[in-house]
Amino acid sequence: EQYREDGTYFPDIVTRESIDFLSQHHDDPFFLFVSYNQPHYPLQPEERFLSLYSHAEGARRVYGASISSLDDKIGQLMAALDEQGLRDNTIVVLMSDNGHSEEAVAEGGGGSAGPFRGAKKTLFEGGIRVPCIVSWPGRIPRGQVRRQMGTAMDWLPTFADYCELDTGDLALDGRSLQQVIGRDQATPHKTLHWLLGTHWATREGDWKLISAGDSLFLSDLAMDPGESHNLTGERPDIVAHLQAQHDAWMATGITPIYQVR
Repeated sequence: EQYREDGTYFPDIVTRESIDFLSQHHDDPFFLFVSYNQPHYPLQPEERFLSLYSHAEGARRVYGASISSLDDKIGQLMAALDEQGLRDNTIVVLMSDNGHSEEAVAEGGGGSAGPFRGAKKTLFEGGIRVPCIVSWPGRIPRGQVRRQMGTAMDWLPTFADYCELDTGDLALDGRSLQQVIGRDQATPHKTLHWLLGTHWATREGDWKLISAGDSLFLSDLAMDPGESHNLTGERPDIVAHLQAQHDAWMATGITPIYQVR
């Protein structure tokens, strides 16, 4: 059902309801998915954070302040976990669903993918490679970085592993990242696939092939993480191999659910 609370900042509603959920379930096993609408468009940062970005202009200033608003709300959630004695027994994951937007409705976007090419609605790394933070005091190493290939689909089997639950009877595309996170092991994925409308991408190791319409783009992410050089002419063998991998994956009955507009 639709719900309105005019005059209240939506992220504050999400935070309030999430903390209320924690209060009600702190004695029980729980899963809480918290989806904020910032920094998604329309960008609506709090006025108190805009002054922190007076050095920036336009969408960059508004985007930065929106991130600070988000950070403030996440801080409140973490404080609630501490206050209710849940912090040491709760796995916390922070991640985004896609790269920053450069759409007109986002004023051209104020985000950045750093050295990576592309943004939201592309299959270049800037559109699909996003930061992810996972925390579980005493169980997950602090202050370490992993760069192995993983995907949001991996969280279900990863959580199941941490909770010692059997997923053997489930047909999952995801793979547990427990060994990657805890012991810096190799990625459990040999190949990953993406669909974005009629566009697709397949990655195996450091090789990645993108199909956009009638064009193909092959890159070696180890040597060229910014995907600036198209190697299709130099490595037709890799192109053929990844194309075959994609075709085999599609033959399993995958149906695109997101259309590029």
